[in-house]
Amino acid sequence: MSNVVSVIIPYCEEFTPRLMLEDAIESVEKQSVPTEIHVIEDPEKRGPSWARNKGMQQANTRYIAFLDADDLWQPNKLEEQLTAMENTGAGLSVEGNPEDSNTFITNRINESISCPTSSVTIDTNKVDVQFRTELERFEDHLFMIEAALQSDVCLCPDIVTVRKHDESLSNDGDHKLWYQERLKLAKIIETEYPNISGLSDSIYSRAYYSKSRHHQIREEFPEALEYARKSIKHQIWWKPVAVIGLSKLGKYKQSISNIVNS
Repeated sequence: MSNVVSVIIPYCEEFTPRLMLEDAIESVEKQSVPTEIHVIEDPEKRGPSWARNKGMQQANTRYIAFLDADDLWQPNKLEEQLTAMENTGAGLSVEGNPEDSNTFITNRINESISCPTSSVTIDTNKVDVQFRTELERFEDHLFMIEAALQSDVCLCPDIVTVRKHDESLSNDGDHKLWYQERLKLAKIIETEYPNISGLSDSIYSRAYYSKSRHHQIREEFPEALEYARKSIKHQIWWKPVAVIGLSKLGKYKQSISNIVNS
């Protein structure tokens, strides 16, 4: 396999220890295909979308792959993907079990498959997509969806090791931010991609469900019921239905407790 692959690694020391970055680089150097590594330092915390876009501007190779500084690649990761892309004609390759592009887009929107950004490899002859800097979360979801809309996708299992640690940006527990970013993602798909805009209902539903679950855990049952009902208006599925049942039961128990204690 003679193709050189540009590897883009966003890096901010506040979110990832430098030793993890060194491990990530080592996993690239162990690849069986030639690579060109671009570590994009982001001390001003402009975000991974900014860093990945800058890396793509620097790259001058046909194939570009992305690796987060806290993740690792399997030694044959790129070779497997380039072979699969050549055999299928796909312009996008990610980690996962094989499925067609339409199924992939639906499953990515439904969050029913996990495709780490560190698994993404693109063929720039077939895919011309940027990461949306207006999204603070789910920018990788949208990048993959937009790439899959431009070209076929092929999936390769077990090619990335995702490492969890406390400082990771993905461990941010800001519930309000994740809720708002889901709504922003849904709005983008609804307005910019009318052919798949019906799938935005799934994102809206998951946004409202996450809000309802947040309130239910805190025993704020009227608010939990409000958002769970909003969720099932967009899509009926078992999780918001369960929140409705549990919240009604919680309200009843609160009423009984108030009567007993009055």
